[in-house]
Amino acid sequence: MQSEHLRYLTEIGRCRSISVAAQKLYISQASLSTVLKNVEEEIGCELFKRTHNGVQVTPEGEEALALIAEIEQSIEKMFRLREQVQLYSPPVVVVTSPTICSGLAIPLYDAFIDKEPTGTLAFHTISGEEVGTKLIKNEGRIGLTYFNAQTLESYKMIAEKYLITVEVLYKDHFRLLVSKKHPLARYDSIAYQDLENLHFASLPCYGRSNSTDLLSHPHLFSSSNHYTTFSDIALIKRAVLEQGMVAVLSNYAIQYNHSCDNSQLKSLRLDGFPAKNEMLLTLIHRCDRDLRYQEKVAIQCIKEHFESLPSAMESAEVR
Repeated sequence: MQSEHLRYLTEIGRCRSISVAAQKLYISQASLSTVLKNVEEEIGCELFKRTHNGVQVTPEGEEALALIAEIEQSIEKMFRLREQVQLYSPPVVVVTSPTICSGLAIPLYDAFIDKEPTGTLAFHTISGEEVGTKLIKNEGRIGLTYFNAQTLESYKMIAEKYLITVEVLYKDHFRLLVSKKHPLARYDSIAYQDLENLHFASLPCYGRSNSTDLLSHPHLFSSSNHYTTFSDIALIKRAVLEQGMVAVLSNYAIQYNHSCDNSQLKSLRLDGFPAKNEMLLTLIHRCDRDLRYQEKVAIQCIKEHFESLPSAMESAEVR
């Protein structure tokens, strides 16, 4: 028996007529008669006795209609409960650094809403070095940040005590971003000794002593260079494109942030730095038992996004 057949039986009982009920249900009288016959055969008793003036409800029919009314009330409560859950369900918050958020926000939102149309996704952007601390303090449940190999191992040891899962999703590296009109655009790579007399566009966290090794290198912050701090990657790219500045950014931020015309930009390989030019884009999150269903969906979408990307070395050309 299909659930909509319950509604058909209720309408017959209300109208005391198969033909009138069929008109109100916008189906043919023959179809409604067939449904009624099949239901009566399925449950093994007669629900309505046919008369010249329509139908009369049998004692079994009265009991069946009462049960159907209870079922319909329960179904209505279930739908109201779903609406309440959708109304009050808190957003899924992803704590991440600006460089990761700049490329991830739009594709992750699209993938998440495709799977959870009633869900809400929010990004909390902070400096990358703070992301891991936020989760340790239980001030976030899903985070994305960069580690180098050494800091990753240290963080794993701490995270294990707090039941935090740590997964490397993407091996990345820094590149120098310039406009194709910039004098350096004629090169494919540049040594750190040659990073002089340049105007750098950077994020506030760059240059801190506890930042990623390469970004703390003194040749990026020599007295011959000038520096302007911007709040996000989109502004940095505009400064590179329109003001002739240069920027040291992750390959991911260069390739997958499309806030400006990437075809007018070029990224150069950085050579010769004493510090290893490797960054591990890492997903950190609370253990599964502490996650809501929608949070688990978001985590799956994040993993699928990075699994779909070519390696950083394969995607060196700005697209």
